[in-house]
Amino acid sequence: MPVHPGLHPYFSVPDSAKAGARLETDATRALDNRTGREVPVTLPIELAGREVDLFLLDHRPRQTVLHRPGMPGVRIGFGPEQTVLVVWTLPGRDFVCVEPWRTRPGALADGSAPQIAPGDSESSTVAISLVR
Repeated sequence: MPVHPGLHPYFSVPDSAKAGARLETDATRALDNRTGREVPVTLPIELAGREVDLFLLDHRPRQTVLHRPGMPGVRIGFGPEQTVLVVWTLPGRDFVCVEPWRTRPGALADGSAPQIAPGDSESSTVAISLVR
């Protein structure tokens, strides 16, 4: 069976605070899911005033921190099986999603998604914690 696992957590970030929110990343390339095009990553990623739907293609650390003004930061750690980090938010909404994904965008459609044979299993690790 082809699989495309990914965790989709929403973290509270008031829309009025998104301009000061920041995601730690060393990514230089992203797929912009709104346009379907690869784009360079400009740091810090601007999270305010527009939809952000980026697949960070070359984020290397096995963790990231979402810094939220006036709130504790959120550390998201993940295993080596997650190869893509996704960041998503909408204007006027009080959230930012930070999602470690197992496969790259389009993997189900083009047949390159991981396969799990009958009786086999696969596990992933994601750890979420608050930081000051």
